[in-house]
Amino acid sequence: MLKGAPLKTGVLLLDKPSGWTSNAALQRVRKLYHVDKAGHGGTLDPMAEGLLPVFLGEATRYAGFVLSERKAYIATVRFGTETHTADREGDVTRTAPLPEINDNLLAETLARFVGQIVQRPPVYSAIKQKGLPLYTWARMGMDVLAPERTVTIHSLRLISRSTTASEPPRLQELKFEVDCGSGTYIRSLAEDIGRALGSAAHLFALRRTRVGGFDSFRIHTLEAVDRCSDADRPGMLTPIEQALLHLPAINLQADEVERLIRGQRFSIRDERITAGPSRLVAPDGGFLGLGQLDPKKILRVIRLMPTEARMGIAD
Repeated sequence: MLKGAPLKTGVLLLDKPSGWTSNAALQRVRKLYHVDKAGHGGTLDPMAEGLLPVFLGEATRYAGFVLSERKAYIATVRFGTETHTADREGDVTRTAPLPEINDNLLAETLARFVGQIVQRPPVYSAIKQKGLPLYTWARMGMDVLAPERTVTIHSLRLISRSTTASEPPRLQELKFEVDCGSGTYIRSLAEDIGRALGSAAHLFALRRTRVGGFDSFRIHTLEAVDRCSDADRPGMLTPIEQALLHLPAINLQADEVERLIRGQRFSIRDERITAGPSRLVAPDGGFLGLGQLDPKKILRVIRLMPTEARMGIAD
């Protein structure tokens, strides 16, 4: 493509609709942008909706730095039944009376799930066992069990609840916002909260609102992306560096940028820079890629944006 043409490297913050698999949404976006390389920043279950970062072009090389970041969701839990998928789409496997509830009991119960907790992922999950996702074994009728693992819940904030008119009231539904670490299954969290209250529960609705440094303020629906013209569609993309702002920056001088592009080695004498991955930033603020300093303070490149992307030239 010619210089000045719309750039197709970046991240589309997609509002995935309920009923779509993450991969189906990804492939639809990839076709609309006419790119070969595309990936997403963390699978959402088909039932779930909300933020699905779709990485396009050279941005795919940085997706791994986002997958491990914190995520936030708004979840609705329905009490009285458990299902074989731990959500509303599964068959009922257990019923229990609705839990009697009061403010103190609810607050104490939710507080137990903040911090590092142990949970068992649902059988219907993409976790692999003997080379296949667990859901494949489950659909084959095999008796499988996901191993327990430790995950982190940073915060769990109650939004609303609905109860019966009985005395004492019984909890029917709970809506909360959860900020959690990578690898947390909200379906398992819903089930565990139900059991902790002496009842049964499943996840009724889920919306993701944040993935790492990406939030929902610039989110786009599939319909909006579809309606947009090919010329204007790249304007919907968010620069990849927005996902990496949690990393420290190495601000390079003009001569250092030239040496970097030529593949030359040089040292950085900035004591504030740690040994981990850092953003490489040009004098004009442009994002060059990622690098890190070795023990001798020599800059080692991890990822480098191609020349055309750095200069605003499309592939």
